[in-house]
Amino acid sequence: RMCRLQRGIDKATKQGIDIDVGCLYEMQDGTRGALQAFGELFGSYDSAPFIHLSGDERTGDKKGDDEGIHVNGQKWADIKRLVVYIYIYSGTGNWEDIKPKITIQIPGERPLTITPAIKKTDLPVCAVAAIENDNGAIKFTNYGEYFPGHPEMDRAYGFGLSWDDGEK
Repeated sequence: RMCRLQRGIDKATKQGIDIDVGCLYEMQDGTRGALQAFGELFGSYDSAPFIHLSGDERTGDKKGDDEGIHVNGQKWADIKRLVVYIYIYSGTGNWEDIKPKITIQIPGERPLTITPAIKKTDLPVCAVAAIENDNGAIKFTNYGEYFPGHPEMDRAYGFGLSWDDGEK
């Protein structure tokens, strides 16, 4: 594994709030998409996009990783960029009360835990960070930007995806 991203949200589930992790991705060939539990877009570790969302943990009671995104390091050359985000799927949530954390683990490096700055407590989508392929190296950018929805976040980072209403 090249990279493991996992969310850590303890208070949210106690308050009846479902917070999910996801990512926008772009491949070197220009293919773009999203991985998230909403819409059951879990990706694949062994085939394109070589990124896999571990599942949808709605209770927070599971032992071990909560929700994780795993990137296949053997296929890093095929990946151009990722934007990792978290979003409130259900329940009325205030980010200030939830205080989400995302842990990024790159083999050979110390785990990096990100707690996004709370800027807009009423916006349900938070773009946490970008991970880009910079000539084979990993370039990391901390965002912590909040949006009213997925389409607005998508436009801000130039992915150009089509977003439909759905349910998980």
